[in-house]
Amino acid sequence: ASFNLPGSFASTAAVQGLPLAVIGACLGHKDPRSTGRYAHLAPQESHHVADHVADIYLARRSA
Repeated sequence: ASFNLPGSFASTAAVQGLPLAVIGACLGHKDPRSTGRYAHLAPQESHHVADHVADIYLARRSA
């Protein structure tokens, strides 16, 4: 399998919560669809992000 540096960068940045617009700017993308193709998440990463977002909403509700 070949290594895809832009894809790896975009996926890692997306998992860390960076907005796609920021990731796209770092990669020099003018079209957000280009970034979306690179910033795919593995299933376990998707669950981690969903849990993180849920924690944020729960914290806001209890504040």
